[in-house]
Amino acid sequence: MIFVLTILLAGCYKHPENEDVKIVKVKDKYNIETQEQKVITFMHHFNQEGGIQWIVESTNLFTEKNPNALFNIQTVSSENYNKVLRQRYASGNIPDIYVLDNVLSDSFYIDCGFAVNLTDMQFIYDNIKSSALRGGKYKEKIWCLPLEINGYGVVYNRDIFTKAGIHRLPATRSEFIQACQKLSSHGVIPIAAPYKDSWTILADIYADMMQSSYLNNTDWRVGIEKGLYLWSDNFFGLNGVLERLAERSQYFNAHSFDTSWTEATKMLAEGQAAMLINGTSAVDAVRTHNKEINIGMFAFPWSEEKGKNNFPLKTTGGLVANAKSPNVDTVIKVLEHFSTKEIGRLFQKHKKSISVVKEINADFDPAFAELNELVKKGKKVDFSLYKPQFDNAALNDLFTETLIRFLHDENKSVEDYVKYLDEETAKIIHN
Repeated sequence: MIFVLTILLAGCYKHPENEDVKIVKVKDKYNIETQEQKVITFMHHFNQEGGIQWIVESTNLFTEKNPNALFNIQTVSSENYNKVLRQRYASGNIPDIYVLDNVLSDSFYIDCGFAVNLTDMQFIYDNIKSSALRGGKYKEKIWCLPLEINGYGVVYNRDIFTKAGIHRLPATRSEFIQACQKLSSHGVIPIAAPYKDSWTILADIYADMMQSSYLNNTDWRVGIEKGLYLWSDNFFGLNGVLERLAERSQYFNAHSFDTSWTEATKMLAEGQAAMLINGTSAVDAVRTHNKEINIGMFAFPWSEEKGKNNFPLKTTGGLVANAKSPNVDTVIKVLEHFSTKEIGRLFQKHKKSISVVKEINADFDPAFAELNELVKKGKKVDFSLYKPQFDNAALNDLFTETLIRFLHDENKSVEDYVKYLDEETAKIIHN
């Protein structure tokens, strides 16, 4: 039986050379090939043009200094990245360098020995901001090279706001709804909702939840998973999150579940929509359609109390060096290379995200002007220790599926859907 199972697994998890994986081989400019040449597989999910350009230019710079290095860059769609990485594990083909978005929820690879312990690597402390290192820690050790500070909020088109007569960013819940009403009366879609890509639903509510629910409940998912709390206890504030989601959903674009991420970011870039509630990475996505678009960001105002409305930011995960790589010494040098100011500046230039490298100017894109001001004023929430996934995959599916059902329902009864969550969660836990 063990033999048969092994054969079946081998058949199910072949090297995933499919449409989800795009491979680019990058050699040095002299195209040197010798017996000492080392091929470094580098798998990531930075699908936007800027992210891909950053990876290619950064690896090219490394090969100029290390002529025997050849990179096999593998770009995987973000929605399928975790699935493909699991397939690589099952087939014994973990890349030399790969991305983990969250070391707490993706600690499986660390526990299995596929990560170099970077705790004693001096370049980590010399080059990376100390505040960012907590996002790469697991069991008090550093396992990945942090890349960026990111978070969730409202990306908006400044020119559309001005044309609609909105000259002050909404700072409270009621002001946000008033802004939506004003935008709608001017014939503009207030909020672009790209729910054809289901991950965007979670990003949407995180802009709210990371402020309203997370702060005092870092382990709320553990509490649910172990049956310590019911959703209906509202200890985690889900009721309010759903109420606010229902409130703003009337200002979404029509057919939001047929609208993709690409289409929604294009709507914002072309002035059809005024706002997009998502992560800081949306800046790169929007600029892919229009590099000169006048966009900015502000904190989602979930409360009527201005002091409670802050921008959730985190540093979680980053680049991981495979401890079982045959070229592990070279791989560690690649990580050190990616921690330098030169690569940090390239990161901000192309990927349009805030680098964690020390002494890098954060004013690299006008889209981040408001966010930088919020950070200076302390109007931020650090949720680096937040674990975004249940250990039980069925609970993750249930949570997302319930949000989808809730948004589809015209009545949107919060009480009914919280009750549904409790009933279905209990079934999963008991099973």
